[in-house]
Amino acid sequence: MLDFKNLQTPIGHGDVLIEPDPGSLPAAAQKNQLSLSRAKTIIAGQTLAHWRSQTRKRIAGSDEGFIIVTGHQPDFIHPGVWAKHVVSARLAQAMQGKVLNLVVDSDVVKRSSLPAPVVKQGSVSLDRVPYTTAGKDLSYEQMPQLSQEQIDDFESRLQNSLGSSYAASQWSTFFTGVRSATDAKDWVDQAVAGRRAIESGLGISVIDHRISENWCTPLVADMLLHARKFAESYNKALATYRLENNVKGQARPIPDLLISDDRCEVALWTHAANSPRQRLFVSADDKQVRLFADETEIASLPLDTLRSHQCAACKQLAENLRQSGRELRPRALTLTLWARLLLADIFVHGIGGAKYDRITDNIIRDYYEIQAPIMACASATLHLPLPTHSAGTASLQQLHRESRDWQHNPHLALDGLPEAQDHLTTLQTLITQSQALRKTSPQDRRARREVFDNLRKIKAQLQQYQPERQATIDARIAQMRLTTLENEIALGREYFFGLFDDETLHQLLAALPAESDFAV
Repeated sequence: MLDFKNLQTPIGHGDVLIEPDPGSLPAAAQKNQLSLSRAKTIIAGQTLAHWRSQTRKRIAGSDEGFIIVTGHQPDFIHPGVWAKHVVSARLAQAMQGKVLNLVVDSDVVKRSSLPAPVVKQGSVSLDRVPYTTAGKDLSYEQMPQLSQEQIDDFESRLQNSLGSSYAASQWSTFFTGVRSATDAKDWVDQAVAGRRAIESGLGISVIDHRISENWCTPLVADMLLHARKFAESYNKALATYRLENNVKGQARPIPDLLISDDRCEVALWTHAANSPRQRLFVSADDKQVRLFADETEIASLPLDTLRSHQCAACKQLAENLRQSGRELRPRALTLTLWARLLLADIFVHGIGGAKYDRITDNIIRDYYEIQAPIMACASATLHLPLPTHSAGTASLQQLHRESRDWQHNPHLALDGLPEAQDHLTTLQTLITQSQALRKTSPQDRRARREVFDNLRKIKAQLQQYQPERQATIDARIAQMRLTTLENEIALGREYFFGLFDDETLHQLLAALPAESDFAV
């Protein structure tokens, strides 16, 4: 079983995380397969085992053998994410199975530019090279294809930013892959082709499946028909997660599904063409089920039809929505729920996904009334060869404390300075007076105010003995902030894995479990 206490981000260059132990993963996959192939939970009129077999045939081409699944957004993935591809591919090879990578193109685009570290005169800064004109809050599947001119411009901008480091990186291979995708319908196809070109050169291969093209499941029919029951289980799982992990607030790590007297939120998104995604709600009476995108009704189904022909009715619903320019897409937990129950023999997460999927574990146990399948986690850290600065002897917190002390208690820094003794003596007298007034005459505000004003004046006079001191502290703070920022840029672990040279990536391949490390 996966031990969540071990899910800590690898810190050092070349460090990796694999949980559970690689040698235990084949047995975990075998256990998952046997358990799920016998699952009798009824979904859309058939057993879970039936729908699992059908899903595996549709997606993987066969229900035979072992299927290892991982997934991520079609973004510029960092080495920690790419480690999932390596581990999944090698585990699949060891088990003579298949490895599927779910390209989560249904998620919202996180950024429209690529962070590129730049070194000039020993200092590190970050360029952000734009690569898409997709509107804000749109999903990856809504990102338009880049023209050859736009690809050339993107590559040229990167070359200008990266300078000599461009030639040693994988960028040339990436753009060769992008340009080879002549049948690409959008940027996602182009980006996947670029990533696969790099992987091919490193001996890694996964079978990519876009969520927008492959996600179709009887789970939707069940969610629509039993929306309130599922939402209650979903919210209960979230509450358990928050309690166990001391998470405050109803919106973290994700919001509850909303339940009202007449409507219930479903764990799905819907979006229209070139529009941001919206929450999906369902309302049912004794005759029909109505679907809403936030407040707008978008479709309806006769209740008898949904009950009698659940899966077929939902397929027809999805087709009707598509013809009207709308799509239904899974939320994060719904997607991994589908993948783990109906597709994978074992699902390989990153650290964040594995931690959050404890919520899915609870949904599986509570709603589907079966044991949650074992999942795995893989990650790694690589650092680019960028210059860093020594942190120095003083921290930023210490410098801020020094600044506050000089502003409010300058006598502490001047104690023992001969020429300041008269002012220091006066200050001590005023402090004694202030303390006495607090005890004996707390209501004498006038006297206390007079002492306070005199204290402020004497402190200002003391500061004149070293008038440059505050400016010196401020300069040290500014330098420390700059140094800290440059070190954060230099030691970042989320740069595109294609920024690294062949030698570094092969070192990572050597650090990750080999096929022989998975005991079958």
